[in-house]
Amino acid sequence: MKFLPNSAELKALGMAAAGGLAGQTITTLLNDKVEFLSDKQYITDIVVLLGGVAVMKVKNMRSVGTGLALVGMTNLLERGLDKVMGK
Repeated sequence: MKFLPNSAELKALGMAAAGGLAGQTITTLLNDKVEFLSDKQYITDIVVLLGGVAVMKVKNMRSVGTGLALVGMTNLLERGLDKVMGK
């Protein structure tokens, strides 16, 4: 069993990381620059999640979309847990 990733796996990881970085940047910019979203940040997370799913459908962009969607879903889960925990 090989533990080192091959070039295709490295490319997919790099593309997913780029999508994740883009997703986090979009989330931060929208929450900081759009006054309406400053107190409704879950809307931004949903937009990033849906945008990621849409990008996943584009040929050769699945990994980027996965990174975007992962950021949106992670942020939604974090906000949901914060509500449940009373933060």
